[in-house]
Amino acid sequence: MEVFLGYVIENPSRVIVSVASLGIAVFAALLRGMHAVFASLLAIFGSFVAMML
Repeated sequence: MEVFLGYVIENPSRVIVSVASLGIAVFAALLRGMHAVFASLLAIFGSFVAMML
């Protein structure tokens, strides 16, 4: 948890982008249903992997 908080403090712009993508994913899921949920989860996972690299 401390590592995550340190990452948030060092990289606020990346965290904002990932939170925004999470919000977009939730919005798309509400519009389109389960297929969008699965695609959104893949996109979120991809964004977190990109953040960690």
